[in-house]
Amino acid sequence: MNETLPDPDPVAEPEPENPDAEPDEDEDDELEPEQEPREPSEPSSETVLAERHKALASETRRHETRLRTIYGADFESLAVCPLCLADGWIVPAPPGAMPPEQWEAVQLAAGQAPDANYLEADYAETCPTCDGWGQVLSGSKTDTQRLIPCRPCEGKGWKAKMGEPQPAPTFALPVPPPPNGAVSIDWTRPKDNWGRPEGHPHFGMEPSLVGIS
Repeated sequence: MNETLPDPDPVAEPEPENPDAEPDEDEDDELEPEQEPREPSEPSSETVLAERHKALASETRRHETRLRTIYGADFESLAVCPLCLADGWIVPAPPGAMPPEQWEAVQLAAGQAPDANYLEADYAETCPTCDGWGQVLSGSKTDTQRLIPCRPCEGKGWKAKMGEPQPAPTFALPVPPPPNGAVSIDWTRPKDNWGRPEGHPHFGMEPSLVGIS
């Protein structure tokens, strides 16, 4: 005897709560690919310069404080370095103490071409009135008239070198020949206090002793 089994109850599918509603945007966002993180933007040039200036100022203060500690009271003898873009200090050198090669390096660092090894002219010399500057102090206190061109060198700073001064020519007066029997006297020879030349019979004798000059 065959038994007939009852049919299973159909499974009811869930119906959407609101079939007319638009799809959720959050679900679509989840399906979109993830965006790569943006790289941080570089700081502007003004910002970089400002930070650099701030760091240099801080280093300058630190450097000065350290130098003052090391030198003590002698720090006041130091001079601000003219070549440093920030504040630096140097020990001032007296004139002529710096070696030529170091002075040449200083000139190059300052943007100035060093002097070439020119030869001195044998026909020119430094003007002694202006010491080669071509200008002299006028005594005026106004900025425009404080310096004036040197007159002896006409503002050039040099003068033509004059030759060695030649001694003035001397002329000896001709001595007339002595009469017959008279003593020949050379009147160009050194004379005594009474104008008598060497070789005179009374040379060096007082007139009162000989009765004649």
